[in-house]
Amino acid sequence: MSNTFDGKKREFCRDASVRLVTHFHADHLVGILNRRFTGLIYCSQATKKLMEAEERYSSILILLPSLVEKKVYVTLIEAYHCRSDASVLCTGDVRTEQWWRAGLRHLPFLQPYMTGEKGLCNIYLDSAFYYRMEPYIEIPPNNMSIHTAVCLLKKYLMDDPEIMFEFTDTTLGFEEVLRKRLKVTAGCDHVNNHAITQAMNAVPVAGAPVFHVGCTLSPYFVRISEFINFNIMDFAGVCCPIQVANIPAHENMELLHTTQKRTRIFYFCNRKWLLPKDGAELFPQNIMLAFSRHLSYTETVEFLKMFRPRQLYPICNSKLAWRNGFTMKRLYGDVCTGTKFAFDEKMLELCGNRRIAPSRDLL
Repeated sequence: MSNTFDGKKREFCRDASVRLVTHFHADHLVGILNRRFTGLIYCSQATKKLMEAEERYSSILILLPSLVEKKVYVTLIEAYHCRSDASVLCTGDVRTEQWWRAGLRHLPFLQPYMTGEKGLCNIYLDSAFYYRMEPYIEIPPNNMSIHTAVCLLKKYLMDDPEIMFEFTDTTLGFEEVLRKRLKVTAGCDHVNNHAITQAMNAVPVAGAPVFHVGCTLSPYFVRISEFINFNIMDFAGVCCPIQVANIPAHENMELLHTTQKRTRIFYFCNRKWLLPKDGAELFPQNIMLAFSRHLSYTETVEFLKMFRPRQLYPICNSKLAWRNGFTMKRLYGDVCTGTKFAFDEKMLELCGNRRIAPSRDLL
């Protein structure tokens, strides 16, 4: 596990002899290369392949067993955070969209905990949403955001060799955008980022297109970037095409370049735009994609309603968040069966009483 939740599970008092790598992100691999690190490591088969692809982890591959010991059965649940991710005992990093939650209901080993036959004492929960402070924003489903980006990309001129498409996020997990939906840019010929190339090759997907990722092969490329903290007005001003006929004559549009295919690149309203030959719309050089690998506050509530645990423990040690109302009893008291929360007790001891909390309205 990573160093989240203080690196501890309070239900297990002794040091662990077996450890789980939930997924292949740097913050969850802290300390694994320390020479003093010993003990077995469990992970999904896909995560093992990703670690095998990184030479620096070759020394610890002997700690990755091929078979689970017969004495203990470890059940890994896909977490929809990134390729090869898993949840066990705690959620790790997770995105709990409605379709993902619906899939959990079909897992026989979880049904006793959702029907009340068995109960969970504690859920260690991905609560990365807390850093944005209240009111907590709603995050649209990733597929909806990808579809929006696809519809916009289809309007771009795709047969201009001087116009390239670049994905600026190289973190494992964002390749869903590269491979799953954006086939309209299949003309790009390679990925110029070693880390994500290894990740994509280690767990291949048949028939998937390839893109430029994190590279600057040409000064005239369309960047596709991930964002969350954006309101609809900002999105409309930055990402939506502009009808050339609606631009007042006195507005200053600076022509920066004209390609051989007669695509023109303009500087207008403090950003760059593309105007295809005989086109009637300016298209933004930067496309913002509302894509998240972590769940929203609302998704945490819906997830917890499925299990009704006694309590939960978040990934948060922020004194500011605590003093502004980030307590488990306040946020989740109505979806938990218990009245005491270890996180609240710990933060009360460390930080003292919190201030009066704001409302729980959502954006």
